[in-house]
Amino acid sequence: MLVAIDKDFWQADDETRQQLAEQFSNNILSVGLPGSGHSHANHPVYDMVKAALPADQAEALESVLAKSRMTSEAQNSPAPSHLREVRIDEPKTNESHSGSAEADAGEASAVGHKATLRWLGLALLVILLLGLWRGSRGV
Repeated sequence: MLVAIDKDFWQADDETRQQLAEQFSNNILSVGLPGSGHSHANHPVYDMVKAALPADQAEALESVLAKSRMTSEAQNSPAPSHLREVRIDEPKTNESHSGSAEADAGEASAVGHKATLRWLGLALLVILLLGLWRGSRGV
């Protein structure tokens, strides 16, 4: 609703603007920024929100926003070059691994292939036994 007001899609009265700004600010001050969409720290709606707040609350909000903004050094740092799956159910070890995502994917694939082969072997055994049973009955 604050963005709609800020973009002049909604002509809300001053009391509504202030109430929405205070609720939005209180949420951010109590639980922090979600960091996406219209709530990222550099969104222009914060100028309108801070203008509708009492000075002390506007300062507290700006403090939270300032802490969540990326520094220019962080913005210029390279993005991660690969993703790695984290498995919570496995205990951490201090052993060094190859560290490559391909190795992890290869291990997971090998485990999956072994399970598939076991099921395929079991299915073939059941088919063979059924064939022997039907053959012994003369059907």
